[in-house]
Amino acid sequence: MISIRVLAAALSGALIAGGVAPVWAQEPGRDTARAGTNTNQNGTGWFPAAQPLDAPIRRAEYALGPGDVVDVSLFGDLNVTYSLVVTPEGTVVIPSIGVVRVLGLNLDEAQARARAAVLRLYRNVEVSLSLAQVRSFKVYLLGDVANPGVRLASSITRVSEVVPTPRGSTAMPRNILLRRVEGDSTRLDLAPFYLSGDLRANPTVRAGDVLVMRAVAETVVAFGRGVYPGSYQFRRGEALAAGLPRVHGGAGVRGKAADTSRG
Repeated sequence: MISIRVLAAALSGALIAGGVAPVWAQEPGRDTARAGTNTNQNGTGWFPAAQPLDAPIRRAEYALGPGDVVDVSLFGDLNVTYSLVVTPEGTVVIPSIGVVRVLGLNLDEAQARARAAVLRLYRNVEVSLSLAQVRSFKVYLLGDVANPGVRLASSITRVSEVVPTPRGSTAMPRNILLRRVEGDSTRLDLAPFYLSGDLRANPTVRAGDVLVMRAVAETVVAFGRGVYPGSYQFRRGEALAAGLPRVHGGAGVRGKAADTSRG
């Protein structure tokens, strides 16, 4: 049998009509693996056209959303692979099969739903669904920043890639309010990420996130034998002892630190 790979003709049109051109559509005619770079619009650097991962995507954890591109492969009586975009409504349209809703599903769940749709029409066919391209979307950076407004991000972009890059401990963002579209709010402290690489303190963003950089007048000054002495933004409600491990590189409290200053 002949194996066919099909790129749905409406792919780029659907995304661009939604207001956000996918990364792979911004430079037509270029292979995404060799594509150049695109500005991230916040003055802190550049996003590669094919943004590199900092860890493998886990099928059971990645939630599909509008703009993701998935490869749906059929094997058996049919041998064909379709590259399909998740529409703004959260569906994929599999040619000759129909519409499959995948919004919010992880890759294993989406594969099971695609398989069920295929098996309604064909018996001897295996179905595989994989992520081919992550989605891009808008987030909002507001508050105490030089250029508040819209930022371009993707489903693998972390908060540190959206907020201004800190220079020195005083500028280290420790008072970020993250508001999700669903209504949840979280206060973020990026110090554990910048000092010890703790990715748990540096989550990925979601479409429509609002990041508010709060102005901070109070600082905590750490001095002495710490690994990272200097001035740090003060977080209201935080005990002094909670900040000492960061000053010591996350290794616990050693020696003496610190004084609190205002202004």
